[in-house]
Amino acid sequence: MPSVHSCTAGAAFHSSRVPSRSCAGNPGMMTLIAIAISSAYFYSSAVVFGLSGEIFFWELATLVDIMLLGHWLEMRSVIGASRALEELVRLMPDEAHLLDEDGNVWDAPLAELQPGDRVLVRPGEKVPVDGRVIKGAGSLNEALLTGESTPVEKQEGDPVIGGSINGEGPWKWLSKRPEPKPTCLK
Repeated sequence: MPSVHSCTAGAAFHSSRVPSRSCAGNPGMMTLIAIAISSAYFYSSAVVFGLSGEIFFWELATLVDIMLLGHWLEMRSVIGASRALEELVRLMPDEAHLLDEDGNVWDAPLAELQPGDRVLVRPGEKVPVDGRVIKGAGSLNEALLTGESTPVEKQEGDPVIGGSINGEGPWKWLSKRPEPKPTCLK
């Protein structure tokens, strides 16, 4: 019975014992658990076949079960965080109000924005991309992105995060979009 439990329920830990290329040389928690499972199993098997000592099959089964429960809870939280990130992406605006040198405003898709484009955000609108304030001052609600419960005061020269909500007054800023993803998607 211990062999069946160690080989079936413990397989999740044994299969991830070999480090992946992304973390070569840095064994993770699964490696430690696999070593503990293997050590307890082989030692207890040796005791069954004549070695003096105590048998740890019950402890082994408990370790495997508790680690599987912890792994399951961890994966549930990771999936929940992934869903929350997908919802955050849906909150991002599809277009930005671009400004030319004459002060004319027109809407353009976010994909067409270039670093250095001047963007206008009206009161209550979401900031379309990361950037830096070049004209205007006031508060931004960054609660969805940073968890900050109170609006953050911004003035000329301050950075702004795409996805935050403008609280008051129209703002102008230079877009900072050399990266393919805005801050909220990293």
